[in-house]
Amino acid sequence: MLHQFIFRSLGCRTVLLALALLGGVSGCFGAQPPAKPTIVIVTPPNGSVYSVGEQVVVQSAAADAIGIARVELYADGLPVHVASAPVANQVQFSTLQSWTAASPGAHTLTVRAYNAAGTMAEAGVVVTVNEMPAQTASPEPTILIPTLVTLATLAPLPTAAPPPTETATVPPPTEAPPTQTAAPTLPSTETALPTAPTCVLSSQYVADVTIPDGALMNPGAAFTKTWRVRNNGTCAWDSNFMIAFVSGANLAGFTQNLIAPTAPGAMADISIPMTAPASNGAYTGFWRLRDANGQFFGTSLSVKILVGSPTAAATHTTVPPTVVTPPSGCSGTPDDFAFTVSPATISAGQTATLSWSAITNANGAFLDGQGVSTPGTRQVTPTQTTTYTLEARCGTNTRTKTVTVDVTGVSAPSFGGHWNVRNGGTGDCTGDFTVLGNSFSGTFCRKGNTITQTGSLQGTIQNVGNGLKVTGNYTIPGATNGTFSFLLAAANPNRFRGSFLAFGTPVEFCGWRDGASPPGTCFLAP
Repeated sequence: MLHQFIFRSLGCRTVLLALALLGGVSGCFGAQPPAKPTIVIVTPPNGSVYSVGEQVVVQSAAADAIGIARVELYADGLPVHVASAPVANQVQFSTLQSWTAASPGAHTLTVRAYNAAGTMAEAGVVVTVNEMPAQTASPEPTILIPTLVTLATLAPLPTAAPPPTETATVPPPTEAPPTQTAAPTLPSTETALPTAPTCVLSSQYVADVTIPDGALMNPGAAFTKTWRVRNNGTCAWDSNFMIAFVSGANLAGFTQNLIAPTAPGAMADISIPMTAPASNGAYTGFWRLRDANGQFFGTSLSVKILVGSPTAAATHTTVPPTVVTPPSGCSGTPDDFAFTVSPATISAGQTATLSWSAITNANGAFLDGQGVSTPGTRQVTPTQTTTYTLEARCGTNTRTKTVTVDVTGVSAPSFGGHWNVRNGGTGDCTGDFTVLGNSFSGTFCRKGNTITQTGSLQGTIQNVGNGLKVTGNYTIPGATNGTFSFLLAAANPNRFRGSFLAFGTPVEFCGWRDGASPPGTCFLAP
């Protein structure tokens, strides 16, 4: 094939890309211009070797006489990333895309280029991924501190006689004064250094997993901003660490959120649900990580969106920034507070109101893990009996209260629990979903030729009369992200139908409980 020849002929590849601008390559190959785009993988070379967990950067170059529209990266037949040409009808487009080597073995990386007419051409390489070699920790050296002993208690040290000379008579050896010739001497016992110093807190921004800076949003649109952050310090981030709003436009409606525990050297995807403002304009907000004592550390994380059309956003005055002052210090257990619900019993589809008083002597308050301001209220519409937890934190000290909303009158279906999943892959996989009130979260899985992609689902549940509907966003770390929509019918609560968007194209996504059969029609348009 043409692209295979290009791999073997670097010089001809350069000529090819140059001549593609002129609309012909007959001088290189002696044939008419191909109907398909030209696509070559510059790096990595075929047969390259990587280790599990390593980032594989794929550099490709595409050309077409009528323009390149986009370039897509696939790993073992599963979508990883799509890069759109920044300029319409761009005849030559070079891009860098990355894939995380998740499992050992041989993996096929395929790059597909589409021209403005939708015609596709592809090129591929095979890379080998090895297990990460086990690292044997070197023993920490013990540095010894000499204990000085008064020299008068030691036997004097003799000094060597100077060499004879012709003009001087050397006196017999004498005992040198200890203070002039004796050096500090190590005694027979040695003292080890004390414990190593305190660890270092630090974080490093890696990538925008969702919503890159400058993303265009509709007024009032809900979205989830996810940053990928590396713990490049020496302290582990435990369950008391959080991400907190610092300045700019707060699009979240709250000021802090818990993060997943992360070991030094590891990476974490940190997500915040947000809502675009109702007015057109450009909005920027800054967030930062904070430890259990309320101290900020590491890099700032930004969210920058344009609401409405680019023209309207450009002419709109940006909201004046607000700055959040770090919370004052606290000590011991947070002070007592009130947490109530009204009414405590509802029918499915009705709404209850959670209310809580001001919380003092604390550096954070969290409703089911999500940071909230105090005092405050929140309306909830649970589809089944649900318990809500409000937790106040002062460092590692906590005070917790719960309320329960009883849902009666109907036997409501639920997305919660274990599901078998079918979503357009090479086979079926399994996922687990969690429901807290009308909040939905779960595991995204999609089976490929050699690996199964995994990620996360986050969404909101609505009662739609004939059942429950959940809509939200999915994220596959190191690969892609998008929206999804599922419908769970009240008439058959053991099966759901739905779809998710992969590179803008709807793909089926359905599930069924153990012991049930898959839905006859899996696909449901969002």
